[in-house]
Amino acid sequence: MNLYKNYMEYIKEELTPEEIEERRKNALEAKLASNMKMYLSKRLMDHLRKMESPIAKELLNLSRKKIRFDFSFMDLTSKSGQISYMKTAKVKKLEENGLNIEKARNDYNSELWTSSQRIVARVNRTVQKIFKNKFTTADYEKFGNEFIALIEKDNARLRVVYGKEINKWYLEKYYKELKSSLGGSCMRQSSRNSYLDFYAYNTPDKGNYSYVGLLILLDDNDKLLGRAIIWFNSIKPEPGRIFMDRVYTTKDSDIDIFKNYAKKNGWLYKEYQSYDKPAYIDPHDGRRHTMTLSFRLEENKKYDSYPFLDTVMYYTPKTGRISNTTGINKKFEIYKCRSTGGGYETIQ
Repeated sequence: MNLYKNYMEYIKEELTPEEIEERRKNALEAKLASNMKMYLSKRLMDHLRKMESPIAKELLNLSRKKIRFDFSFMDLTSKSGQISYMKTAKVKKLEENGLNIEKARNDYNSELWTSSQRIVARVNRTVQKIFKNKFTTADYEKFGNEFIALIEKDNARLRVVYGKEINKWYLEKYYKELKSSLGGSCMRQSSRNSYLDFYAYNTPDKGNYSYVGLLILLDDNDKLLGRAIIWFNSIKPEPGRIFMDRVYTTKDSDIDIFKNYAKKNGWLYKEYQSYDKPAYIDPHDGRRHTMTLSFRLEENKKYDSYPFLDTVMYYTPKTGRISNTTGINKKFEIYKCRSTGGGYETIQ
C-alpha cells in the first residue's frame, strides 16, 4: 500500500483541516505498525563486539530499544564491506504466509535469513540510514574501515596446507586450547597421526587425480583455532567443484569464518558441522542440497591405515573413488572408513 499516494488523495477531497490531520496520523500509524525492531544475526553481533567504533556499540544496543525500522534482520555477507537485510514489508508477508517470526529469528536456516528477497548493501550506507546525522562522516568512514579490516584479518589467518603439514596441524600440541569440537577431535593424538597419511599422500602434484588440503585458522601466536579438510576437483556434482568438509573449532563463532571463506571461493560446505547430517550449501545458488559428492584419488592404492572420515567415508581402492555414497558399481571392494583406530569396514 502506497501510504503517501493515499494521503495525497485525501487532501484533494473536501475535508476540514482537523479531518486531514486525523487521516495523516492514521496513515503514519499504519506505516509504523508495519515496521519492527532491528534484529541482528549472531555472527554479525560477534563481529561488532570485536570493534571499537561507537557505531558498533550503538548497533548492538538497537534490539533492546523500542525504535522501529522499515528493514531488519541484518547479517554479514561473503563480501567484507557489505551486509544484508530484509525489508519489514517482506517479513510481514512471510508472517502472513505462516512463518513464526519469533522462532524463525533465531533459526539461521529459516527463510528470514536465507530468502532471495534479502537486500545486499554497503555497510556504511546502511548504518547511515539507521543513525542519520547522529555521527559524523568521519565516524562512518572509520566504522566501515574497521568493519572490513577485521574480516580481512580473519581471512589472513586462514590458509590451506597439504601433505605432511596436514599431519602437523592435526596434533593437539599445536591447538590454542582443548575445547569444543576441535578439542574433542578423535584424530588429534600423536598415536593416531599416521592415519592421516591417507590425506598427506594425496597432494596437488598427483596429476589428474583429486587431492586433499586442510584449511587452518591460526591466532596471532600461530596456535590452531580451527581446521577443515578440503576436497579438491570433484567428479560430482560437477568437475572442478571443491568441498569443505566438517569444520572443527575451539569457538562456535569461528565456524562462520570458515563458511564465509567457502562462500567467497564458491566451495560447497556442510550445513551442519557433524558427521551424521548430509546436507550441503552451494554458494552458487545459496540453497541447501542433499547430493552425491565423489572424488577420484589415485587408483589401485591401499593404505596401511585410514582416518575417521566425517563425510566422504566410502573408499574404493581399485578405482580410487571416494564418496559419501557407495555408488552403483558393485564390482569392486568398498571400504567404509569410520574407525578411530585406523581401520575400516569392508561393505562389499
